[in-house]
Amino acid sequence: MRVNEMIIKMKPAQKGVTLLELLIVITMMGILAAVALPSYRDYIARANENAAQRFALEIATQEQIYLADTRTYTTNVSGALNLTAPTDVSTYYTTVVTVSNSASPPTFTITMTPITGTTQAGRSTLTLNSLGVKTPAANWN
Repeated sequence: MRVNEMIIKMKPAQKGVTLLELLIVITMMGILAAVALPSYRDYIARANENAAQRFALEIATQEQIYLADTRTYTTNVSGALNLTAPTDVSTYYTTVVTVSNSASPPTFTITMTPITGTTQAGRSTLTLNSLGVKTPAANWN
């Protein structure tokens, strides 16, 4: 056999992928996505909740400093306390600070309510008061 005849008798090399291989890859990607997507959503929701907790603690710290200076608490977070909610908090939570300066001693409560229609909608409302009580306790780390 000559070299030219050997070249002619060889099968051409396969180019690309077969339909079966493509279907197997697509099925595997679908299974991975079905498992990973709920876990990713839960991870994002927990991260946003942790950001809200950090911001509530930051407000509480600034409220204590404000109390030492003025002998009262304030509801004006952005003005008197000079705090701005991070984007991952303001996008997903409504922050409300209620105060009772007529009480002895004065008190405050910070309430972080998940915004309806966001990934946080099914999460619990977080509260922190001037005594450091955090509710629901199971959601605070």
